[in-house]
Amino acid sequence: MLGRFILAAASLSLAVVACGSDGSSTTGGGGGNGGSTVEGTSLPCDVAEIVERRCLNCHGNPLRSGAPWPLIELSAWRTPSIANPDLSNGELSVQRMQDPSFPMPPEGLLSAEEVAIVANWVGAGMPGGECAPGTPADGPLDAAPICNSMDFWPAPLHNAPGKTREEMFPGMPCIDCHTNPQSYGQNEGGPIFSIAGTVFPSAHEPDNCAGLDGTAVTDVVVQIVDASGTVHDLHPNRAGNFMIEDAIPMPYSAKVISSQGARGMSLKPTTGDCNLCHTENGSSGPDPNGPVAPGRIVVPAGP
Repeated sequence: MLGRFILAAASLSLAVVACGSDGSSTTGGGGGNGGSTVEGTSLPCDVAEIVERRCLNCHGNPLRSGAPWPLIELSAWRTPSIANPDLSNGELSVQRMQDPSFPMPPEGLLSAEEVAIVANWVGAGMPGGECAPGTPADGPLDAAPICNSMDFWPAPLHNAPGKTREEMFPGMPCIDCHTNPQSYGQNEGGPIFSIAGTVFPSAHEPDNCAGLDGTAVTDVVVQIVDASGTVHDLHPNRAGNFMIEDAIPMPYSAKVISSQGARGMSLKPTTGDCNLCHTENGSSGPDPNGPVAPGRIVVPAGP
């Protein structure tokens, strides 16, 4: 589900690219790989600042969240798009930056000023500049495998002392398990959800580890916008699990929102079993329109 978190990835890390007084490029903030200058083959500094801040959480080096190409080098912007070879990556990017139904980054459209800077540059033929953006670090996505809560559901049992059944089996594919219980060593199914999953503090947490405690961190919402335009705000419970039984018209868009920012999906899924894709290791594939996830559904972190 929350497959392809391309936000380029959503979490709004505020790294800044600037040019030094000698015309060299410097990369500030973000804590990523840093930038380097190749005169005439890098990006204009005003474009590079927007790209680093709003695109490279996914379209950087390394690629994250199933992004199909990096957008660091000038040549990448000029290359024909995989999705539409009649357009360059730059031209397609400008289209997506202005498409409210299929936005890029997925957590929300860029400001009119940001779009104008990139669009004017693309419209001018994408001339080379002196600033090379660096990939911002993303701690939750890049974290080592760990169960942050150190609180495990005693699988395969259906009950756990002091826990509700809604907290059961965090990180596991809820809908598939409720529909095909024997495949998971269970004798009985459960309610059939339209959408269900688990929000975690970091991206590589094991099955049955309790995720984000949504009763303690109350500002986190999984926001679903279904095919009819109806908004559904789902609140994680104490194990990080969220679910809805109401019928949801597919496809839908989804993002995780907190007071620190947002992480959104670039694709609109047609299945609501989020943890099928958002496993400990994530999922990937050659199909640019297929399910891709960097790991777990992760709560946004601050800059």
